[in-house]
Amino acid sequence: MENNYLLTGKLRFVIFILAALTVISSATAMCYSNIIVKNAEKDLRQDINRLSGDSNAADIRPPLYTVKEHRGRIGIWSSSGELSEILPVTVATLPDRDRELLSRGFKVYSMSEFSSVVEDYTG
Repeated sequence: MENNYLLTGKLRFVIFILAALTVISSATAMCYSNIIVKNAEKDLRQDINRLSGDSNAADIRPPLYTVKEHRGRIGIWSSSGELSEILPVTVATLPDRDRELLSRGFKVYSMSEFSSVVEDYTG
């Protein structure tokens, strides 16, 4: 009988540890998600400011690429206006903000910004 009591106590301890780890992992995931959302909102504000003409002197240089919806996918046009790439992302599956931004199109001014855009949309 004492063995069963010890086993039950150990089982309770294991369940407690698993529950604690679940709570900690959920809290961490929520914090991380919050950071990602805040960064995405910041990027979106910058894009909207750039599109609305509220740009600073650094954005006066000519864009390297234009990113815009093309036949339901994300199209990337070179500075010469030629369609250079189509990303394998269906625009209809994206959040409303992204769909709106892509319907208007936005400019990309550096290779690091271009890499970031491609990574953001393709995962």
